[in-house]
Amino acid sequence: MKVVSKAAGIIIKDKKLLLERSVNKERYNSPGGKINAGETPEEALVREIREEFSMDISEDDLQLMGKFERDHDTEECTRILMHVFFVNKSDFNPKPSSEVREIIWVDYNSSLNLPIGTVFQQDVIPHLHTEGYID
Repeated sequence: MKVVSKAAGIIIKDKKLLLERSVNKERYNSPGGKINAGETPEEALVREIREEFSMDISEDDLQLMGKFERDHDTEECTRILMHVFFVNKSDFNPKPSSEVREIIWVDYNSSLNLPIGTVFQQDVIPHLHTEGYID
């Protein structure tokens, strides 16, 4: 079975989680994406946030929340290994690039009715809610 490694950033404001929907995608996810060959998960997330939001963060702004592995929700015989980090940057002001179609801030209840990537829907968002990070 093929495993795709990705890095994702948790950005919380007023107890709501930032999600984005990329151009040509139906599901929401947090900022992040695939880890390129030779990159660490932290390097990938720094690169992705720069590409998606024109914001510079450093690896020092990242704190590992956890790693989650699930079957890919649209590609058969593929698993996703998601490295999830809190992004500790107080002045984070997202300005989506052309590859981001939409951003939203969600709490737990509003996330229940949205098409969200499997790892975030089943693992990350429930954990953030249970631990009191989001309402």
